Amino acid sequence: MNTKVNRQRLEEILAIQNHWWLTNKVKKEKTGDFERFILPEIYRKTSGEKIVSIIGPRRTGKTILLHQLIQKLLDNGVDGKHICYLSCDNPNILGDNLLDEIMDISSNLTGRPIEDLETPLFVFLDEIHKLDTWGEQVKHWHDLGLKIKFVVSGSSALRILKGSGESLLGRIDHTILLQLSFREFLSVKYGLTIKPSGFETNEIKKNYYNLITSRHKIQLAFKEYLHKGGYPATITKNIDETFQMLLEYKDLSVHRDIFEIEEIRDTKTLNELVYLLASLIGSRVSYNKIGGLILSRVNTIKKYISLIEDIYLIKESVVYDKPYSSLKQQRKIFFTDTGIVNALNRNYDLKNIPELVENAVVSLVYRKILESEINPTQYYWTETEEVDVIMCIRDEIIPIEVKYRETPSDIKGLYKFMEKFSVKKELL
Repeated sequence: MNTKVNRQRLEEILAIQNHWWLTNKVKKEKTGDFERFILPEIYRKTSGEKIVSIIGPRRTGKTILLHQLIQKLLDNGVDGKHICYLSCDNPNILGDNLLDEIMDISSNLTGRPIEDLETPLFVFLDEIHKLDTWGEQVKHWHDLGLKIKFVVSGSSALRILKGSGESLLGRIDHTILLQLSFREFLSVKYGLTIKPSGFETNEIKKNYYNLITSRHKIQLAFKEYLHKGGYPATITKNIDETFQMLLEYKDLSVHRDIFEIEEIRDTKTLNELVYLLASLIGSRVSYNKIGGLILSRVNTIKKYISLIEDIYLIKESVVYDKPYSSLKQQRKIFFTDTGIVNALNRNYDLKNIPELVENAVVSLVYRKILESEINPTQYYWTETEEVDVIMCIRDEIIPIEVKYRETPSDIKGLYKFMEKFSVKKELL
């Protein structure tokens, strides 16, 4: 059934959310206290031809990032009336003609028909997955070839990827915004700058020796990062406040992005599953085993894990083999943020550090692969021995073994993997 937008209500909300129409400046409270490292790259994309998409978990700063982008546009001479922001979190202003109404309002605001604009109109649509027909609406206006630049964001990857689907294939550029990386955590909390490096041994060694005078501070910071995780709002909080906030984030994500959108009725099983997975990080498990532990069917477990993965709370790691297969029964479950794991496990004393370090490394590798793939498969390897992480980027395969000690032992798995798959480089 077609739904129409309440024009008067939409105008009222746009007037509130777009204060820069009058001031040409974004309010300070909207832009946060620091910039994410990814901001320059996303800003660069706003000058390209593709629709810019920002996906990620709730509370990682997507809305703040959008407002930072808006301020950057204003700083670089874009007229405030050529920037329109709308949060789609309000169902009262959603409808099949939403973008038509926004374009008409923008035309009235700029004093020119949209098709006659000489400089771009930037349209920011936050929480876009709440609008069922967003893909069709954005495609319609994008394909007209007018001076309109769309930037969209949302916390449900499945909804956004499904919404963009074939209709926006080749027209949209997705970027994933996760929690703060350790580099960002060091920069924001301790003012330490670490240059980005890849996974080349020489780069890693160079970074290590450049930071050797700050080694003790970095070690303390890493333990804090392992304990509290990287959600921006928790940086200045103590551990009790952090855990309370993280559990609220978990509840909000599960409720708003799974229960409401996917209309899941068995909320008890899904909540139990989240807590169970946090207690099993780094362990090899199967859907059968998980189902047996919480008395649920395998198909239900498989579906729920997929949904939790979709909101970027967890990531599955499957056994690497050639040809690649994601159908192997045994898998590992990792969380994108170790703070969430600790909050769910009530780990106030920071126990199980080796498992948390492995989780942090898997998360780091996942972030790296996300730079080139929107929905990558994560791998580990096992036969008689095991390798914690198999990083596959384009045609390169790098086995990674995680050890949290000065003199690591038991690394036979690395050598067996390298011999079996003719790999020449590894990381320990």
